[in-house]
Amino acid sequence: MRDDILLFESEILKEPYTIEGDLKVDLFIKSTCNDTDFMVKLCDVYPDGRRMLILDSALTTRFRKGFFEEHFLTPGKEYNITINLFATAYQFNKGHKIAVVITSSNYDRYAINPNNGGPIGTPYYSNSKIARNTIITGPGKSCIYFPELKS
Repeated sequence: MRDDILLFESEILKEPYTIEGDLKVDLFIKSTCNDTDFMVKLCDVYPDGRRMLILDSALTTRFRKGFFEEHFLTPGKEYNITINLFATAYQFNKGHKIAVVITSSNYDRYAINPNNGGPIGTPYYSNSKIARNTIITGPGKSCIYFPELKS
């Protein structure tokens, strides 16, 4: 597995698990840069190990409060961000696993972020930075909300 992703994976499901509604991920983060991206993927892991994408979404941290005004990070400071995966209805089958993948890049689905507050989307920057991002876990910290379908 790559060292630039964070993977959360469930145990093998003993029965089908159905989700329906809006999914969101709350992350507590730190970065060494004043702007960076966080990408979240929700995947269905088949018994043979294949990981099939169900939903994905991204957040550029400078736009964490909306697109009308940029709010840059203070490097090293902890922030709480929410990434909306939006609405879905999906059933994970018995014998499968649920996976959540978090990373800071998903080129070429999402534009390259130079991690320096500069324009997003230009592939080559002489002053691009490598962001060292931290996701903080533990009680009361980062989590994903699954809207389980009640039968």
